Formats: sequence, structure tokens, C-alpha cells
Amino acid sequence: MRRIILVCFLVVVAVVGNVEAKTITLNQLERMLRAEVDQWHGTRYLLGGESKSGVDCSGFVKAVFRNLFGVRLPRHSSRQVIIGKNVSRSRIRVGDIVFFKLAKGNHVGIYLGGGQFAHASKSRGVTISSLSGRYWRRCYWTARRIFRDKT
Repeated sequence: MRRIILVCFLVVVAVVGNVEAKTITLNQLERMLRAEVDQWHGTRYLLGGESKSGVDCSGFVKAVFRNLFGVRLPRHSSRQVIIGKNVSRSRIRVGDIVFFKLAKGNHVGIYLGGGQFAHASKSRGVTISSLSGRYWRRCYWTARRIFRDKT
């Protein structure tokens, strides 16, 4: 049996701000994101926070994209959800921003691959959760792609 290995390349570009385009693989992107999330893991939830002393969900997404890629995202999820390209749930990939409709407003995280996303939870701080978990599956809203494929 022959295996076909598909290698996808991405061009990292800023949707907002001035960033030099770089070509990276999805595997590289996943490693970079997971390493960054590891540094934030357990950071306490703080409404309006954007640092490792306390962060909320949109502040976390904004900080990760700024730290890793120099991409300047809007501060609030209501503005983050209108940038980049809309992605269907079946086509989500590493680095996409995922959004949820909760009883008390919107929630946002970063897709890490393998069905997992990183986010700042009110109860656990920065953590990794499964998109297929009962709660998150039910609350899922949409996803946005900040990075574009190399053409």
C-alpha cells in the first residue's frame, strides 16, 4: 500500500498590520502554536486582560498572533470574527480562529489541530479543549482563517 503525503504550505500574512510574508508548513505552524500555548497554559482568566498575569479569550488570541506572527488582531471577538476568510467547520485547520456563541456572549480560541483548540476559560484559565466535546460542539459558531495558502 502506497501512502501519499500531502504537504501544505501557508503564507503567513497580516490581515491587519504590516508583516512580511513567510512560508511555513502546517506542521511547523502547529509546533509553533503549541509551544506558545504551553507558555500561557494555566494563565488565570481576567476580563480585559492581555498578558500572562491575566487574560480573557480575545486578549489571548490577540496576544498569541502578535507574539508569534506580528499580526495585529482587533481586541474584541466581535471584531475578530469579521477579519480573514470564513472557513466551514469541515475545513478548519491549524491556526484558524474558532468562535462560539455562549449564553453570555461570544468566545474565541485558536485551532491547534487534532480536534483541539486553545482558549482562555473563565474557570480554568488558558487551556486546551476538544472541539468535539459536548459543550463546545453545541456552542460552535464559525471559524476564520487569517493565513492564506501559497499560490
